[in-house]
Amino acid sequence: ALVRRFPEIDLVVGGHEHYPITSIQGRTLISKAGSDARFLARIDLNRRRDTTVERFYELMPVNNTIPDEPKAAAVIAGYEERLGRELDVVVGRSTVALEANSAIMRASETNLGNLVADAMRAEVGADITIANSGGIRGDRAYPAGPLARRTLVAMLPFGSVVCKLEMTGRDILAALESGVGRLPASDGRFPQVSGLTMTVSRSAPVGQRVSNVLIGGAPLDLAKTYSVATTDYQVTGGDGYAIFTTQKQLVSHETGPMQVLALEKYVTARGTVSPQTESRIVVR
Repeated sequence: ALVRRFPEIDLVVGGHEHYPITSIQGRTLISKAGSDARFLARIDLNRRRDTTVERFYELMPVNNTIPDEPKAAAVIAGYEERLGRELDVVVGRSTVALEANSAIMRASETNLGNLVADAMRAEVGADITIANSGGIRGDRAYPAGPLARRTLVAMLPFGSVVCKLEMTGRDILAALESGVGRLPASDGRFPQVSGLTMTVSRSAPVGQRVSNVLIGGAPLDLAKTYSVATTDYQVTGGDGYAIFTTQKQLVSHETGPMQVLALEKYVTARGTVSPQTESRIVVR
């Protein structure tokens, strides 16, 4: 849309996609090199005297065949030495692989999403959790076995804080509708939940997709007030949760615990976790 409006643009360099994109629109080269530093896009431009532009493009994988830059490696080694021992402390273990594949996480319930949502709800004593899938990272299945702090930080790398809101059932329903509004596309707003179950119809109009919402096993009461655990990112409207910006805060970002610490506390208290998908979110 941008280059159709401004066809004189020679090059667009973007990001935040979860896969590499290279395309030509008119005269414009559009490049997005994917996510998590897996690739580096090198683009050489040469403007000729006749004002035409030559473009040479190469997508280079970033892997262990590329030697470390010595000065950067020394800085990294210093941090690793100081932080490594604490990050390598094992706080518990999982008997099952924990699913964090982005395409799955951002379109459906996952066992890791359930684990994180349960930890958030327990930490602030909320009725339910609505957590954006985009805050849970790794884009892989974490294998069963020991869970070190380093792994938990990889799962929740953003330093998000758990907040607690007071919301009516009507506003909760609006939040859930927003969370599933981009289906069938994978999107960071898709909710991972705790304390509630719901059915989602992907073919229904946006805003009318959520039904059969149960909280604590009882039907959602639109007029009743509930407490909701979520992240400070969502409280500020992140990932489309504008409805959260107007709610009463029972636990704010200034007083709430870090999300990753809530997860560590939850895992440590149990020692061993075995989260499953439980049809909390049934997508049809």
